[in-house]
Amino acid sequence: MLPSFGAKSVLLVDDEPLFTESLADALKAKYRYINVHEARDGLEALDCIREYKVNGIVTDVRMPRMGGLELIRRLQSIGRYIPCVMLTAHGTVDIATQSRQQGVVAYLEKPVDLPTLVDIAGWMLDQPEADHISGVTLNGFLQLLAMERSSCTVRVVGPKGHAQLGFSAGHLHFARCGPLVGDEAVLTTAAWEDYSIYLESMPSAEDANVESPVIELLLEAVRRGDEAKKARGSSIPTRSSIPPSSRRRGEWTAPVDVPEHVAPAERKERPGRGDRSETNMSNVDEVLDKAMDIGGAFAVALVDYESGMSLGTRCTSSAFNIEVAASGNTQVVRSKMSVMDNLGIQGAIEDILISLDTQYHLIRPLSGLGNLFLYLAIDRKKGNLGLARHQLNGLEKELSL
Repeated sequence: MLPSFGAKSVLLVDDEPLFTESLADALKAKYRYINVHEARDGLEALDCIREYKVNGIVTDVRMPRMGGLELIRRLQSIGRYIPCVMLTAHGTVDIATQSRQQGVVAYLEKPVDLPTLVDIAGWMLDQPEADHISGVTLNGFLQLLAMERSSCTVRVVGPKGHAQLGFSAGHLHFARCGPLVGDEAVLTTAAWEDYSIYLESMPSAEDANVESPVIELLLEAVRRGDEAKKARGSSIPTRSSIPPSSRRRGEWTAPVDVPEHVAPAERKERPGRGDRSETNMSNVDEVLDKAMDIGGAFAVALVDYESGMSLGTRCTSSAFNIEVAASGNTQVVRSKMSVMDNLGIQGAIEDILISLDTQYHLIRPLSGLGNLFLYLAIDRKKGNLGLARHQLNGLEKELSL
């Protein structure tokens, strides 16, 4: 049975009108309801993508004004991922390698066997469409996939390139980022600051090349990111720029790195960096266990709002995904600190309260502990908000990292 693409469309990009017309006719003859758009070069293709929803691209490498590889790079620069088949009449190993690194699904040399190309284009359009994931950090999302034991493929696109990460039952087994593969590909991708995330339900069919557990890689990526920022310096106000007598919660605008000129004692305040042995996990576990003893508490997490990673969680409700909640609330903390900075408010954030019909959600940024916050969810019928805030304040003082 032939696929029927009710709402799928393909964009053919080539400066040879006879070729695109022949391919368009062949596609329409074999697949019902397919929409075919045509462009003569990459610039026309970009205009078409702005105007129409495009599910797949078949493009030549060399064209006037803008070729196929540059077209893909332009899409990546704005965080767009569209599956692509690359064609060329001037095939070289370098072009084939670049195409693979840019995430194309197939690479064919001209003259192309038309029936074969039609089959490949049909297969490309028949794949489940990648979902664009927003509102969560890459590190937090990868951690969630590992915790949920998911099998899928994650594509990360942005100005720095294209990366593909394959999960199988929660194990990150394959990674490619440009010319890099394996652990180094994960470390490079996880350090990106500007990106878009796309999730494909099908796991990667590539051979395994990642050796280290995903959590270890994410922690190492954060450490490397810290070192890179320190090396190039930062113009963003840091905790070191705040007078010691007034250095309280909420007085800096965003998660930043402590520069090298800050005294060593102050640099040690940053938790969760480098080797995990630097973090007193037994103390974290003890504090989280005590938080679950607060009246009505059914979920708690200790979260780094810079990376979106949880240092520890507890949850007794099967209907509540604490990993999603913890990662998502990093955006709440960041937004509030940004608003305070824009308004010139110099106060401290004691806590952030979110009141639902049946629940209270408390977010408490931790004074003197870098970018961490405690997140507590309480059943309104079983708990007391005032007492919970008091007890959470006490637990903050017990936390030692």
